[in-house]
Amino acid sequence: MRAIFKIDYDQDIRLLKHRGYWFSYGALLFVMLLLPLIVGPYLQSQIVFVFIYSIVGVGLLILAGFTGQVSLGHAAFLAIGAYTAGYMQHLGVPFVVYLPLSVLLSGAV
Repeated sequence: MRAIFKIDYDQDIRLLKHRGYWFSYGALLFVMLLLPLIVGPYLQSQIVFVFIYSIVGVGLLILAGFTGQVSLGHAAFLAIGAYTAGYMQHLGVPFVVYLPLSVLLSGAV
């Protein structure tokens, strides 16, 4: 853990607060780009669902945790994204194509 001495308000909203974040996010991006080449289609679909559930969890944390509002619309967006990803994978569409398509369709709805 690293203590960061804050000298302005912009430090609170930066995504990359220090050089350690660059390495962590870079390693995560590298693993995510290599993952479709290493694992099979079943494991890819499970990883996609983990990412979908992570996005839903962060959205609910922001909405219900920070603002105190209750919304049931997240379940609908989760269902649209998951169904689109599952259907595209059933059709044989590659991972790098159906993941952004499911995000775009869910966002469009």
